[in-house]
Amino acid sequence: MKLHMYALGGALLLAGCADKPAPAQPIAVETIEPLTLTPIHVAPEQKATYYAQYEEIIERINGIGYDVELQLQPLAKFTDNDWLSVEQFEQIASARAKAKMVVQTNDEPVSPALVPKFVTLQSNTFSADIRFEGAFNTQLSENTEAGRQLFDAFYSITSAAVNEHATWTQLGFDATLSADKTTYTVSVGGTYSEYGISSSHIIEIPFVCDEVGGIS
Repeated sequence: MKLHMYALGGALLLAGCADKPAPAQPIAVETIEPLTLTPIHVAPEQKATYYAQYEEIIERINGIGYDVELQLQPLAKFTDNDWLSVEQFEQIASARAKAKMVVQTNDEPVSPALVPKFVTLQSNTFSADIRFEGAFNTQLSENTEAGRQLFDAFYSITSAAVNEHATWTQLGFDATLSADKTTYTVSVGGTYSEYGISSSHIIEIPFVCDEVGGIS
């Protein structure tokens, strides 16, 4: 499947299928016991030693062949909150490599002008939310039985990490409207970073229009 990813300004960011992760699927993952991670103080002269050990861990975990490939952020980008003991860093890196993107279901439909959606990056010991906000327009269609609201336009989607010390960098998006105009599927590409570990994802998020124009 060819996927074009566009920035909010319309510039092409990603195109085609080569060297891109497969689209995320809404796979339910049971959370058993979340990791308890405690950042440590690392003196400036120790940082290079810790970073080298982190590099070895990332390389070893990527060699296992999980669906998600991890990247270690540059040393200069590490914050005080990113430094963990080697044991804890290996635990979170392993959990991140096993994590799946789970698209949450909205409890109630909302106005098409601003539709929030939460997606959880989740494994059995790790959970992190990303908040998405889509903007749409709907229109009454007299061509449907008894008349109903259908999607008329997709305007934009924005997103951000919910976890306090995490970042989600949205790189682009593409929206596809179903033939019956009741569902927009928005594919969003981006990078999630936390504890010095980054991973790239493409997330497919469905937005469904009900009879009266509420979006869920």
